[in-house]
Amino acid sequence: MDEQRGESEEANGGLAARLARLEERVDRLGRELRTRRLVLLDDEGAERLVAEVTDRVVLLRLLLSGDRPPGDGLVLFAAPATEDLPPGCGLQVWQDGGLVTFLEWWESD
Repeated sequence: MDEQRGESEEANGGLAARLARLEERVDRLGRELRTRRLVLLDDEGAERLVAEVTDRVVLLRLLLSGDRPPGDGLVLFAAPATEDLPPGCGLQVWQDGGLVTFLEWWESD
């Protein structure tokens, strides 16, 4: 009987530790969310705001909804230096799947 009690307490102790770690993580979610891609959807489930980091380039896309081609909207980006390009940032306007106009700054400009 004592042996069963010891096993039960050990199992509950492990569960209590796991629960404490889970509560700590849930508490942190209220203060900070860390991810490589964050997407906000509209009522129809279409992506409307996408924030992501791809190959060290930070992108924030504000997308139009409806029957528009994917990606139509505004794109704000910030890119670190690479072998081919200096660091830079910019704002682009996309329509019908193509770049309409842009404002970009590169360190060498």
